[in-house]
Amino acid sequence: MKRLAYATLVSGLMTGVLLSSGTARAEEWYFNSEPNAFQGAVNDAFIVTNRQMMTGFTCRNNFDMAMNLVTPERFKGDRVEGKATLAIIVDDLPPTEIPAKLLVNNNNKFLFKADDAETTRTHVLTIAKLVRTASTRFAVAGMLDGQIMHSSNFDLIGMPKALGQLLAACQRSTDTMKTGRTPVEK
Repeated sequence: MKRLAYATLVSGLMTGVLLSSGTARAEEWYFNSEPNAFQGAVNDAFIVTNRQMMTGFTCRNNFDMAMNLVTPERFKGDRVEGKATLAIIVDDLPPTEIPAKLLVNNNNKFLFKADDAETTRTHVLTIAKLVRTASTRFAVAGMLDGQIMHSSNFDLIGMPKALGQLLAACQRSTDTMKTGRTPVEK
């Protein structure tokens, strides 16, 4: 249930910001920060393509980072099973693969989410910083049992600004945690 609720939250936040920003161009990066009384702000930097794909990064307090990919395919089964992986290419670097969960969001689309182990979170933070410096290419593939399920090249328009805002917001949350105050005590 927790996974489904999170998938709904991520998809809802990303879609809500896109729809509420009527003047924004398709395939442009966005930053969104939603306050949460219990967990501090939930910060997102993401891009939605005209092919109904979404990818981006989310953080909560203490650089609790996640990377997400929503594919355009609709889920038609009873259960999602298999070993999920996200593969990322930045510029001309070789692909990097990180373990992910495969979920179904509230629109019945596949959601790959990399956030499980501490090493994955650290890896996602490194990837977010690397993507922020991309100059020619950012590509993501959602893989299931070693086979590419869906992949796409994503535009870089607005990406340095959106990821810069995300990383700064995550740092503020981390600094707040280090002072011993919880977000509720602000």
